[in-house]
Amino acid sequence: MLTDADVGRLGALLRSPRFSRAKLTDGTGVMTDAASMRMLSLNETGMFLVEGLVSGLGLEGLVGRLVEEFHVSGPEARRDLERFLVELDGFLTDSR
Repeated sequence: MLTDADVGRLGALLRSPRFSRAKLTDGTGVMTDAASMRMLSLNETGMFLVEGLVSGLGLEGLVGRLVEEFHVSGPEARRDLERFLVELDGFLTDSR
């Protein structure tokens, strides 16, 4: 179970100069890790969540935005958010 501290840590990592991101015209995006030269493709929802993390939203704020924007239930939004954040954490902290 992720906490607001975990979400804050991910947001701080995303704001570091090591990672850059670009939002494409269709709402999807790409992130790059300058240290490892890896890239991560993001669908529209992933890019939406990364923008929320960068802006400093916490766990409940992200869940609320998912519910509002994508018309899903709170429990579904939380489950999907946690799954995404675990995957994102792997990308951000893997120093290959």
